[in-house]
Amino acid sequence: MTAVIDPLAGSLLILVVSVVVAVLLVVSSLERGRRANLGADAVNARLLELNATAAAASQSLNLPQVCADTLAVVLKRPAVRSAWIAYVPQGGQSASVTALSGSPPVALELPERLLQATHLVVESGEPCLLEAPDGASPPGDAKLVTVVVPMWVEDRVAGAFGVVSQSSSPLATDVEHLTDISWQLGLALDNVQHYEEAQDSLREVARTQSALQGYVRLATEAQEEERKRLAREIHDETIQSLVIIKGYLEPASPHQATAESRLDDANALLTRTIDGLRRLSRDLRPPILDDLGLLQAIEGLAAEFTDRTGVPVAVTAEGERRRLDAKAELVFYRIAQEALRNVEKHSEARHVSVNLRLVRESAILRVADDGRGFEPDEVLKDRADAHGLGLRGMQERTKLVGGSLNIESQPGHGALIEVTAPLL
Repeated sequence: MTAVIDPLAGSLLILVVSVVVAVLLVVSSLERGRRANLGADAVNARLLELNATAAAASQSLNLPQVCADTLAVVLKRPAVRSAWIAYVPQGGQSASVTALSGSPPVALELPERLLQATHLVVESGEPCLLEAPDGASPPGDAKLVTVVVPMWVEDRVAGAFGVVSQSSSPLATDVEHLTDISWQLGLALDNVQHYEEAQDSLREVARTQSALQGYVRLATEAQEEERKRLAREIHDETIQSLVIIKGYLEPASPHQATAESRLDDANALLTRTIDGLRRLSRDLRPPILDDLGLLQAIEGLAAEFTDRTGVPVAVTAEGERRRLDAKAELVFYRIAQEALRNVEKHSEARHVSVNLRLVRESAILRVADDGRGFEPDEVLKDRADAHGLGLRGMQERTKLVGGSLNIESQPGHGALIEVTAPLL
């Protein structure tokens, strides 16, 4: 028996199939359009957020403000619950965390598990993705997910950037996007660091200039005072002594005994005058320094100091016995001279030690006493203090030979002056 197909039914079947196919094609096209729109929306959302975070990171050179502004932008995303930035300063051991949550943003303290994840990212330099533990998400909300990415400054990890958001958000697990934001933060942090270093350098230059101006002023005044002292000493002692000697030598009596007595007085006065002139000469430029070298010149200083004050000075030397550069020898000598002068004027010490040591490429001079001590910072700050002027003079002399000066003292515990300079 042969089946007969009704032509009308066949046409209807073909029509139905065509309609179904057309509907499927339309639905498929609409789905592709929807997906394309979602993709475009996600790309636009990423670009808008990157533009906003870039602006936030570049509007200030204050690091806490940069962090807060950047986090506030991220928190505008509806699905984001909290965000934070951990900053680890160069050479630092602990992270400073800026964390915000909610709208408007409020300060937040991170749970221990998020702090641990942050430290892990800082140590490893690798991103970390965490899902919220069961029960951590509020009822009815999508599950929460945490992404923490490292924050790089040049070739080191300087911190981490973390976000907690609903897993339903298209950007919830977008590590690449969060890494881009973290990269912007790293650039901002680098700018802040360079700015702070520049400010520190400017402040140091200003302090140095101020200290140098004060030193020049005080040094000029001290120089004038020293000239007055030398003029008085020459006039009141040397010239007057010579006038008296002249009077002694003039014929005054025919008696032999009187003449001999006057000659003895003249001889004694001449001796004192010669000693005074030698002292003046040593103060201006010690011949022994040029003739015999630094150690012998310091030993001469110590001997004069002990004769004048009664305070014993132990002079010791270590290392190779050899002459130093003439400029270095003069600097070391003047610092030793000033240190002993300060001990005499201010210290009330009972014992003083001077040690000269030649070590490899450096010469080290140490002058220590057991006197009443002082606060170095306070003395150096007092621009009218002669003691401070002497210490600043030591600093400036040390710089002349590319050396360093270390001053250690505290009230009741004596003082140590140590100068180190390279050997030429």
